[in-house]
Amino acid sequence: MIVEDGTIVAGANSFCTLIDARVFADARGLTLPTDDTELEQALIKATDYVSSLENTKGYKGTRTDPATQELPWPRKDVDLYGETLDQNTIPQSLKNAVVSLTVDITAGIDFQATQDGRLIIKEGVGPLQVEYADTSMTNGSADVMATPTAALAFLQPLFKYGNTGFIQSVIR
Repeated sequence: MIVEDGTIVAGANSFCTLIDARVFADARGLTLPTDDTELEQALIKATDYVSSLENTKGYKGTRTDPATQELPWPRKDVDLYGETLDQNTIPQSLKNAVVSLTVDITAGIDFQATQDGRLIIKEGVGPLQVEYADTSMTNGSADVMATPTAALAFLQPLFKYGNTGFIQSVIR
């Protein structure tokens, strides 16, 4: 595991050290794996998820060095709570989100499921109808994609629009 510390570390794949993760979890009574290798893998997966939000949610500012940095942070031109962050900063709220996701990932929750969990069994055009299967129709395995509510709450101030929901345009 290679930790991004704000200096654009080559090959970085995590925002948190093992120590940072354990301190955060211990302070909140959360459980993390005792095995360092297992924890590293979960931190990398959590960082992958947080990184994927750069394109879907949009983080404030721009990458400090888009040509070379592996991860979406550090960033420049980021205003947070009325102050401009130093461009070599990894916000604590980002680290908190990564550890929050790590706790969930090690508990077996998959935040990057391949479906939204709703199987369409009937569609229509006129009087617009869509019917979804419930889990009883799929033997209880409807591949429901979980929402990382706690992590998104930590990340919300870092999003361009401060919104953890989806923005949808309607054209008439």
